Amino acid sequence: MKAFSNHYKIRMQLKNRNYNNEFRKDITGFVNGYHNSQIIISGYAVEIEDINHVDILRPNKNGI
Repeated sequence: MKAFSNHYKIRMQLKNRNYNNEFRKDITGFVNGYHNSQIIISGYAVEIEDINHVDILRPNKNGI
């Protein structure tokens, strides 16, 4: 929950795949909160068990 407490943007890959067996497009946004088994990313509720990978997108020293 480091991204939540420090208001870092994240990029999240879900376990779900499309009909070509490819991972779906990553979800990018801010963690708004969580409730029970869900995490809220920029207004979208995602089941924690559906998450495959998360990157924290921290700004560099120049704020970019």
